[in-house]
Amino acid sequence: MRRFKRFKKVFTCSAMILVLSGLTGCSMERKNDLVEIPPKPYEGMEYPMAYVQKGDLIYDIEEEMVLDNYKERGYRLKEDEIMSSGYADVEFDELMVDIGDSVKKGDVLVKFKSKSLDDEIKQYVDQKELAEAKIRHLENRKSINPDEDIKKEVNSCNDSIIIAEAYLEELNAFKDKLIFKAEEDGVVMKVSDAAYSKNIDFVSDYVVVQSGDDTYKVETQVPVKIKEGQDIVATSAYMKLDATVTKVEKSAAGTVLYIKIKNNLENKIIVKGLSAHIAKETKKDVIYLPSVCVKNKDDKYYVFTLNDEGIRVAKEVQVGEVVGENIIIKEGLSEGEKVIAK
Repeated sequence: MRRFKRFKKVFTCSAMILVLSGLTGCSMERKNDLVEIPPKPYEGMEYPMAYVQKGDLIYDIEEEMVLDNYKERGYRLKEDEIMSSGYADVEFDELMVDIGDSVKKGDVLVKFKSKSLDDEIKQYVDQKELAEAKIRHLENRKSINPDEDIKKEVNSCNDSIIIAEAYLEELNAFKDKLIFKAEEDGVVMKVSDAAYSKNIDFVSDYVVVQSGDDTYKVETQVPVKIKEGQDIVATSAYMKLDATVTKVEKSAAGTVLYIKIKNNLENKIIVKGLSAHIAKETKKDVIYLPSVCVKNKDDKYYVFTLNDEGIRVAKEVQVGEVVGENIIIKEGLSEGEKVIAK
């Protein structure tokens, strides 16, 4: 009976071990769970590539055109001057120009008026004229009666004239500020809505006048072969204009050109934001590729190619001129070769 109980206990323990092994998926034997993955062969990195080309290259440079002697002058009312003057009744009087009009220095552009100012000016003009008339009357009396003493009355009239003239100088100086006159010869390029509608506006210019020479200056970064009198094309985002080179000078790096626009809107409006398209000589039958492909280090030039295993290899080249986005290759590459474009 005791042997049976001992057997039963051993059997029970063995059964529990087998059940636990089944539940956990484990066994008494140790196994290696890691799976070995064979390394992939080197496939090389992917690079953007460019082909070496052969053919004709035309030098076509686009440079900004800067007005050589250009000014813009806006004419507006100054609110602080108006409010501090005491003449709050200032109102628009007359617009004398329109867009595109040529004006000379001193020409009236816009006029404003103030009734209270005009009334005060008239008051002192009348005072002065009355005093002057009285002096003439006194002098006539003196001519009739030489013994009459008119000195005191004449002095009083002269004092009245001096006072009137002092006030008139100050009042007319302010009145001049209400009359906008062109400070230089030029062309009206802008007239505000307030001017057309005859409203008071302290924020915007009523009139804007362009003045100065309509000559444009262009500086190139490389020497260009161009002559005085040669025609070129000037462009902006919204127009294309014919232009003429009027003067050519050399600079340290390249060439300085002076350019005038032909028939520039009847020579009225000076156009800003223009670029000059300057054609140079054609380089015939040259080897070239995008200049981004060429690297420079220690005064030597290199490109990178890929060998048969796809590994990047540096290759020294001799370069020529940069033509737009391309660069001429004098030696080191042949037509059809592929280089890394990065």
